[in-house]
Amino acid sequence: MGGSTGYAIGIDVGGTSIKLGLVCCDEWNITARTVIHGKDYETPDAFLTSIPAAIEKVCAEAHVRREQVLGIGIGLPGCVDSLRGIVKDITNLPNWRGEFTIKKALESLLGIPTYIDNDVNLMSIAELVRGAGNGCRNMLCVTLGTGVGGAIIIDGKLYRGSTLSAGEIGHITLFKDGEPCNCGNWGCLERYVGNAAIVNRTVRAISESSLKKDILMKSIHNDLSRLTPKIICGAAYDGDELSQHIWEETGSYIGIVFAAMVNVLNPDKIVVGGGVAQCGNMLFKAIRKTINERAMPVPAERVELVPAVLGADAGIYGSAIYSVKTEFHEEIG
Repeated sequence: MGGSTGYAIGIDVGGTSIKLGLVCCDEWNITARTVIHGKDYETPDAFLTSIPAAIEKVCAEAHVRREQVLGIGIGLPGCVDSLRGIVKDITNLPNWRGEFTIKKALESLLGIPTYIDNDVNLMSIAELVRGAGNGCRNMLCVTLGTGVGGAIIIDGKLYRGSTLSAGEIGHITLFKDGEPCNCGNWGCLERYVGNAAIVNRTVRAISESSLKKDILMKSIHNDLSRLTPKIICGAAYDGDELSQHIWEETGSYIGIVFAAMVNVLNPDKIVVGGGVAQCGNMLFKAIRKTINERAMPVPAERVELVPAVLGADAGIYGSAIYSVKTEFHEEIG
């Protein structure tokens, strides 16, 4: 960047909204932000109309000229070809079926270098540069929520694999003859520790387990349709035995897969974010216990297990950082 001050646009595309931020490149701080709601990007054409307008809005708010914007980064939850700037089949956006050349289209409209990538990859970059992984060279970053996503940092660089699909930790087999997964496999980790899976396991345990569940049942007024991971977590911290068991079991499942990753990758840190990770110490304690039990002693002792710290802004930060670092051929870490 030649030492000059500049800005980048970070765009985090979700299933119901897009978070867009103008980020100052000096210290990677968000200067201005806006939100685009689902109806305004439900098709690729609507997206290409809404994004330039949103960029103009945040630049005007911060008194930043277009020529000061060095890059645009976009994190997407679908199958992303970051090399060609193409996104394919975003799961939660049914009108985004097929391949779309987002990079080329936005560069033609705005004249600003644009880069796209998978949203979890960009979250990992954000945590590496200004979050829980700062100063780390080898890191596994995992999001636990509706699904389970992962990204791998090796020697300070994002590892993509030969088909750009590295990091799919949620689709590692946990149980050989387990439940069928949308990916075509059986027994994937995601089928046991995603939001819906935690609720489903709890419903089964309520009918089958002899563990005390009075606190949980009271919190949902005996209406199973009210169950959410957040409610189950709250009941666990209030002393509900069944809820505690669910979270300990969830941590054990995650820990089994993390232990395998520790043996293979020997990371310095595992950074864990997403809604499920909000259960905090109870979950992390169970994960840590399982890593210690199942990973080889030397890498297990080395690895730190830490929560992500950037929260909902990670996608904005990561997208912005990625765009500028890539444009100027700078090392991410």
